[in-house]
Amino acid sequence: MTNFMISRRAVVKGLAMTALLPGIDMSSAMAATPKSGGTLKISHSTRIATLNVLNLSGPAEYPVADMLYSGLTRMGPDNKPMADLAERWEGSADAKSFSFYLRKGVTFHDGSPCTAEDVVATFKTILDPNIPAAARSVLNMIDQIEAVDPTTVRFTLKSPFADLPISTAHANARILSKATLSGPREKLETTANGTGPFKLATYDSERMVRLVKNENYFIKGKPYLDAIEMQLSRILRPKAPISFPAVPT
Repeated sequence: MTNFMISRRAVVKGLAMTALLPGIDMSSAMAATPKSGGTLKISHSTRIATLNVLNLSGPAEYPVADMLYSGLTRMGPDNKPMADLAERWEGSADAKSFSFYLRKGVTFHDGSPCTAEDVVATFKTILDPNIPAAARSVLNMIDQIEAVDPTTVRFTLKSPFADLPISTAHANARILSKATLSGPREKLETTANGTGPFKLATYDSERMVRLVKNENYFIKGKPYLDAIEMQLSRILRPKAPISFPAVPT
């Protein structure tokens, strides 16, 4: 099979040519109501070496974490923070205190409730200097975190910082359960218990990660897909060792 790369320009050109073909109405196709079901298979060129959302860094690892976990906030298409687990937030006039109000009724993939205590545990773990955490550098303005009630989290900052809702949207600041964080840390490498739209079904870092629809996802009607398979390119998959005959000495 011939291997080739498709450039962005080629894709745009192909779509433009398709729109000119008789009998094809691209506008109506793009406006069609999405249908539920099916499995999306994605080929990637780098191994998914870990599922530890606190410290992952691979280009294929981030989309997997994004589908498994939710953040307190996330960045919207307009590059502004938008609701995720927190449905709204408010800051003090001096920008040194922020309160985030969580969605009610959200559960982790294991069925346990997601509460303010889980958010507090996650951010305290990120700020712990003894734990590798990629988001610490953008959250080090936090002084204190407290659970005001089961659905309210208050952050007190060391100095004014109006962009805290942007920092909480960091890709490595997804919310983990307090129970998970109190367990063996190595389990984070190969298991996942988030609140995202998909749940982990199979993890094989050398071949495939399969995710299945989270029927209890907090955004009703989503996701549309039944499953997603992230497959390492066959060219890059490890093969059986090659044996060579002994060389006479």
